[in-house]
Parts: sequence; C-alpha cells; structure tokens
Amino acid sequence: MSITAKQLIEQYKDIPLSALNISVRNKLGAFLNIECECGPEHPADYQGLAEVIGFDFQDIKNFQRHRQPTQEVLYRWGTRPELSPTVDNLIRHLQTIGRADDVITECAHLISEDNIANEFIHIQYFWDYDVFCDIINTDGILVFRKGL
Repeated sequence: MSITAKQLIEQYKDIPLSALNISVRNKLGAFLNIECECGPEHPADYQGLAEVIGFDFQDIKNFQRHRQPTQEVLYRWGTRPELSPTVDNLIRHLQTIGRADDVITECAHLISEDNIANEFIHIQYFWDYDVFCDIINTDGILVFRKGL
C-alpha cells in the first residue's frame, strides 16, 4: 500500500526540513530540476515550489544559476524560519504546484524510510508528552536525552 500525501502531512507535521536526508533531496531534484510551465497557477518545478514557499523573483532567478536548483531551494528554505520550513509544508507546497501524483508518490517511501526524519518524530513525541527518555539511533548512539 502506498503512502498518501495526507498521511505524510499528518506523520511529519512540524518536522524540520533539515531532517530530510540527501537521498530524498536528490530524488526531489530529479523531478523538480526540469523546468516545466505545466502547472495550473505556478510552474510545476523548483521555480513554482520556490514561489509558493515565499521566495521573491530575485531569489528564484538566483536559484536558476545553480546546477541543482531544487536542492538550493530546499537549503535556503531551511535557513528561513519565517517561511516555515517543515516536511509537512513541503508536501503541501508540492500539492499546490500540482506535483502530488508523481513527486509525492515516488518520494513517499524515501521520506518514510528516512531514519533522521523518523528520529525527529520520536523526539517530538516524547517532548510533547513530557517523558523522561533517551533516544538512541539505529547505531546505538545517544542522539537525544530529555528529563535530566
């Protein structure tokens, strides 16, 4: 069974964009780096994504100069907290530019298998419920401690 955009939005609500690993970012770039004017209101590529995120015309023109413009959009977005750089917002923005069917479908399994993003979910869960805990990653390394 494939993961839907709605499920991803719910599962990754408020998870910072920085939690996405490079394989997810590269896969997004494989789809969005190809310039496309086929969106209903916005281009259905990295330019449309940048536009709905809230970047201005000059920013978008600068993204065009990069070899991997989608990765640059994602990186710059992650440095702008006022633009709400979260995984759930990324998915919403992909829906806005009309890329839910292909990009989200193809990238959903990578996002859900992303150990870093999943560690953020566990940390957020424990933080929300004020649990005293240690979060250990799959290599047995302590990545988070709360309650000490």
